[in-house]
Amino acid sequence: MNTQPVASEFDEELFGFDFLAEIDRELINDQEDFAENEDGVWRTVRGRKVFIKEGETPTQAIKRSIAERSAKSKASHIPATKERQLKAAKYEESVAKLISGKNLDDHEPFDVIKGQHAVEVKSILPGAKNPKVTMHPDSLLRKEQFLKQSKMTGHTVVIDARTNKPVYYYKAHVGSFRLSSMQQVKASELKGLMK
Repeated sequence: MNTQPVASEFDEELFGFDFLAEIDRELINDQEDFAENEDGVWRTVRGRKVFIKEGETPTQAIKRSIAERSAKSKASHIPATKERQLKAAKYEESVAKLISGKNLDDHEPFDVIKGQHAVEVKSILPGAKNPKVTMHPDSLLRKEQFLKQSKMTGHTVVIDARTNKPVYYYKAHVGSFRLSSMQQVKASELKGLMK
């Protein structure tokens, strides 16, 4: 069971009363506004832009913003079922075969290794709404450390399997990407990208 507070359950315990009071003080003292209109004002709070509605305190605006982001995230979430995990594993195997690489076990920093090339394989399966792949910051750090220690080059291959014929995308880095920022390639072209 998840014991961490959900973002929509925002309260002083999650961020600390002193933290919230300090934000309120900072914004009251800082009168520089961004894009003010009759409904409220955009302000930068600790490096994040927050829309503060008229009559709302900065703390209330932060609570609302977090709750809205949490609701949006929950609405787009697709559970990782065993079936979906097996499909993704098959795509990893197919990329390993396509590039003549070695498919690694789970819990390794990368999915496929070929010579001095480490490949992260991501799958976008039917039901996914967003044309993007994300990588948790801790996972990204682990991958970057692995690349540095092993003196390997990192690659990301995304298989968009939302249609009948999968579409392959390539990026010569690791990280979170929108498909529009990646190079669309044919499956047969992948091997040539990792020489």
